[in-house]
Amino acid sequence: MAGGAAAPEEEEEAPVSAAGAVDLDGTYHAYIGFQTPKFSFRNAFDDATYGRDVAGDVDWFNQVTGWDGNDPITIPGTFTDAEIAGNGTYTVSADGLEFPDGEFADQEFMNLIFLSTDIPNTGEITISDIKLTINGSSVDLGAGPIISPDSVDYINMLLQNIWNDDVKELGYYAVPPTSMSITFTVSGFNYDAEAPAEEPSTDAAPADDTTPAPAEPASSDDTKDGGTNVVLIVVIVVAVVVVAAGAGIVVSKKKKK
Repeated sequence: MAGGAAAPEEEEEAPVSAAGAVDLDGTYHAYIGFQTPKFSFRNAFDDATYGRDVAGDVDWFNQVTGWDGNDPITIPGTFTDAEIAGNGTYTVSADGLEFPDGEFADQEFMNLIFLSTDIPNTGEITISDIKLTINGSSVDLGAGPIISPDSVDYINMLLQNIWNDDVKELGYYAVPPTSMSITFTVSGFNYDAEAPAEEPSTDAAPADDTTPAPAEPASSDDTKDGGTNVVLIVVIVVAVVVVAAGAGIVVSKKKKK
């Protein structure tokens, strides 16, 4: 209406997921996950039965869980998770893996390899530049990774899923794996991750060589402080003594006559 006050602009609401809104100034976490052909696994952090927050006598999330028939067993392995504190590059890993004999007898690759996070899947945070290393060697990720179509609440990046044609196959990697790591870059937060502190240099500073150079011998022409004159006087004195001694001998012989 002409002459009327302008209507106040409505603030745009932040996108949300079933997990809530993303705190763009907050911190989150990331985890490596996988499943073998024999269904040994580490599931996503929000798995209702084997996830991070499941209470019970066994800490399922911080072990590799295998099977003895229908009974779950613990397979050796150590996980290193990442705290995501701003935009930056992070790494998660599993080391010291010791799978039972025959774990890969029917299939020489994983059923699943993925990156699980507790970041709400609202589209504001992006995970990119994902790199997979198995047994110390880089693995070709083919057409992936992709955001898991089943991950409607949290960001879950699929690197391999044999039941999803988009990430069914990866380049060659050796099995059974003894170590796995995923390195990735996070962007979209209001702040950047702190750069790691540089370690002080252990290189010793070069020694300050102040030892004076040895003095050069004086030249034979140098007469400073009467050096040459002293030598001549000594020679003359010795010659006089010798002559005098010789003269005494001659006189002694003449007296005997």
